[in-house]
Amino acid sequence: MEKRQKLKPQPDSEISKIKIVYLLISLFASVFSLVGCQPGPPDYIYTHPTALDDGLAVGTIEDVGIDTNTLGKAVDRIRDGKYGELHSVLIYKDGMLVFEEYFAGHRYD
Repeated sequence: MEKRQKLKPQPDSEISKIKIVYLLISLFASVFSLVGCQPGPPDYIYTHPTALDDGLAVGTIEDVGIDTNTLGKAVDRIRDGKYGELHSVLIYKDGMLVFEEYFAGHRYD
């Protein structure tokens, strides 16, 4: 019958080194996985609505305090189909049209 070998106990300093190496590897893996999960800037680039001389005042989202980055991320999600099929989004705030966007297959005529 085969005898099992007994493991030699490791000195405390060796165990401490192993724990430190394991801890560092775990820490780096966690940091790198979190960095990879951070969303980047939106793909969408905001342009203000065009004045059509139709009596509707236009402005920018900055004029009314809307964050461009947040709006860009929303547009990216719409384009990715997260909200189903949307034809368009218009934002009218403080007496001005500040956002007008039409999505795939739809446009203003």
